[in-house]
Amino acid sequence: MAVLLAGGPVGAQDKGGAEPGAAELYRRGREAYDRQDYAEAAELFTRCHARSGDPSLLFNIAQAERLAGDCAAAADHYRRFLAEVPDAPNRADAEAKLADMERCAEARTPPPAPSSPPPAAAVVAPPPAPAAQSPSRAGLWAAGAGGLALGVSAFFWYRAWDADRELDALFADGGVYDDHYQGLADRIDTSRTVAIVTGAAGVAAVAGGLLYHFAFRAGAGGEAPRAAAVVTPDSAMLVVGCGL
Repeated sequence: MAVLLAGGPVGAQDKGGAEPGAAELYRRGREAYDRQDYAEAAELFTRCHARSGDPSLLFNIAQAERLAGDCAAAADHYRRFLAEVPDAPNRADAEAKLADMERCAEARTPPPAPSSPPPAAAVVAPPPAPAAQSPSRAGLWAAGAGGLALGVSAFFWYRAWDADRELDALFADGGVYDDHYQGLADRIDTSRTVAIVTGAAGVAAVAGGLLYHFAFRAGAGGEAPRAAAVVTPDSAMLVVGCGL
């Protein structure tokens, strides 16, 4: 087996009884190899090997396939060449090129596509159950506090009325302006002020508490009432109803 210069393909040996046409195929393969048409050279060397059966042609085929960029095919023919010609003088070169082609083929092999996981079953959560609503007591507590404030207001209105009555009696008896008279006048003014303030606060608390309570019930399907509060210096009035 003769090795070509500069790493070229080896020359084909016609074994005794080689089929006609093998030499011609080899010649044409050499020409294609020399003009760097490596894909055609690999095909011609393969046909020549099929006719002649010369294992040295496996190296020629591998060389042409390597230069044509077919790393996997070149690695296969280098491997077959080393197996069929174990004592080849260019064995070290063939082994080195085999290793290069195996690395090249491995790098060009696309990684296996990851198996996609089965689609997750859609889980539809049931709608949350509506929270049980209980009548709010905060509005009633506020209304109760407002009622208490109205009671305090009523007490101070009575206190102012009582001081005013006593002052009228003092004048009817011919009394004069003194400390007692001034004390009664101050008590009237203070009592009326406290009565007005607590009365207004009580009306607001009662109105707000009842509105909150009935509005809470209306949120569960009822009709919310409306309220109107009227406060004057002498009285306070709360009107609660529907359709106001």
